Amino acid sequence: MEEDTKRSMPQTKLLSPALVNTHQHAAMSLLRGYARRLTASRMVEKWIWPIENLMTPYDIYLGALLTSVESVMRGTTTVNRCTIIRPKRTKQKLSQKPASEE
Repeated sequence: MEEDTKRSMPQTKLLSPALVNTHQHAAMSLLRGYARRLTASRMVEKWIWPIENLMTPYDIYLGALLTSVESVMRGTTTVNRCTIIRPKRTKQKLSQKPASEE
């Protein structure tokens, strides 16, 4: 490293590579902390899946948006999304608000 570059580097900062999240359920950020005291299988089967089936496309959009902002704020630059959008939900645009929220 050149002498000028060494002097301009802050001494209290850490330079690290960006983070890569290889398994992310983006829309599930809305359910964070819900039923957390149960075993993983019981939590998913009895609590998460039933609520997930009630989520609207707009709920999924908001959850994904929240997760995206949180990821960028924590240094994540690459994400492999694992959310499944069922065909019956795709009739309405993901960003379209339900009639009750307009």
